[in-house]
Amino acid sequence: MIINEKYLKKYSILPDNYDVSEVMPFVDVAEAVWVRPLVGTLLYDELEREIAENDISEEDGTLLTKAIWPYLGLCVVYEALPFIWSHASEVGLTLGKSDNSNSATLQDITYVQSHLRKQIEARKEFAVRFLLEHHTSFPLFVYDECACGCRDFAEACGCVAKLENPNPLKFIYTTRRIDADLK
Repeated sequence: MIINEKYLKKYSILPDNYDVSEVMPFVDVAEAVWVRPLVGTLLYDELEREIAENDISEEDGTLLTKAIWPYLGLCVVYEALPFIWSHASEVGLTLGKSDNSNSATLQDITYVQSHLRKQIEARKEFAVRFLLEHHTSFPLFVYDECACGCRDFAEACGCVAKLENPNPLKFIYTTRRIDADLK
């Protein structure tokens, strides 16, 4: 895991008084689905090792605080949102409600998820641009999203900056299933 409760609280959109331990189980999911595909296994493993050993390089620290943790904070909330909205109990799936508040509707949650997804994609594009602009500091980062396959860090071909399919696991998060997506 490349983020702890302290930094998740700082870099997510959750309020200061929120019990972050409720969303910590979703960190692994968010890292596997969103972060590892973005930075690649080699760079991810290096970041994870440096964090575990408490020996983070200055470059990796800057990458984490400027690009990865703000992105990951949004991704964790996105992954956890359905389970924040509802709770599994012995009587089944229930919505949280108190005397002073009402639960958000499915339409409300859909709106929030859509808004979060837009923020995630913007933060993802920022992270990719950051890594491309500082590629000499991150030799383990390999960018292979270029449509023509040139992997040109200088963007000479003009296609490097395009994020046509920003998440290779995107089909998991859509209800629209197209046969071509499943092949």
